[in-house]
Amino acid sequence: MILSENKKNIWSIQKLYLPLQPKTEQCTSFVLKDAVRRSLTGIQIRFAIYSHINRFADITKKSFNPLSRCQKDVFMEKILRLALVFLFVVISSLSTLAKENGTVKKRFNWHPVMNAIIQVESEGNPQAVKGKSCGAMQISPIMVEECNQILEKRNSKKRFTLEDRFNVQRSKEMFILIQLHYNPDNNVEKAIRSWNGGQRYSVKATQRYYNKVMKLLK
Repeated sequence: MILSENKKNIWSIQKLYLPLQPKTEQCTSFVLKDAVRRSLTGIQIRFAIYSHINRFADITKKSFNPLSRCQKDVFMEKILRLALVFLFVVISSLSTLAKENGTVKKRFNWHPVMNAIIQVESEGNPQAVKGKSCGAMQISPIMVEECNQILEKRNSKKRFTLEDRFNVQRSKEMFILIQLHYNPDNNVEKAIRSWNGGQRYSVKATQRYYNKVMKLLK
């Protein structure tokens, strides 16, 4: 009679833990056999089953949590590192692309200066030829080669040709590239004088040229 009542108590408790089936059945069966062996009372059996099922529930809950708090921290740190690496790769790619295209991008508005130089050099004629210098800006073969060397140092695949000297836009690109390399401070006077006398220009020798360009700028 007591055993029958104890069984009812066991299964009434087991219903509260249906999500844990079939493990709860194994748990209650084990406790029931142990209760018969030890002649436990109904209350004692109820408490024993409750303790065993709760212990199993805690273990089950932990088993469903694949990552401990420490593991989660390590996992999140790895994710963060991967995100930073990905971000670095993206920035590096954009930087490389900028270097390739940066030769034609204007960090400084050189257009007024270039237009004034074009008027002084060729009066705006893109087909003008004077000795070895050609085009609207009168670019020499040596300057084309120098521009390509700068591009190579920048790891750019872009290259200029001698025919580009007859193209006003390409000529301006070469001018801007020279300024980016030799005149990063965007010194207008230096840009004008060096275009006439080279990077080792003489102020005295380039004064007349400088005055002509500045007159057109004003």
